[in-house]
Amino acid sequence: MDVPDRTVEILKRLLAASQMGKVEWVEGGDAEEFMTSLKSGSIVIGMRARGDGYYVRLQDASGVTIETSWLDGSKSLYDSYSVLRDVHEAARRKALRIEQTLNALEKELDDLQ
Repeated sequence: MDVPDRTVEILKRLLAASQMGKVEWVEGGDAEEFMTSLKSGSIVIGMRARGDGYYVRLQDASGVTIETSWLDGSKSLYDSYSVLRDVHEAARRKALRIEQTLNALEKELDDLQ
């Protein structure tokens, strides 16, 4: 299912905000699924179970799903796919606190020297 242009634009803005550290992400209900909540609704992004693509689910403030889209790597819509991939990676890194863990590991290794 193609990702509507308006959703791609929302995801691009979300990616920029995520990269600036302005968006909090938490782990979702499934493996490789992450969620952020804003006042007007939530955005859930995840990797498909087979690892062959990504999905995004937009929810209103009550938690009702208002839109679901997914793309796999075989689609010719590279811009949409790359945005989904990049948002997923930013969400994963934030929710799993990857940067903090890497920083802590580096500090511990520095202290050993």
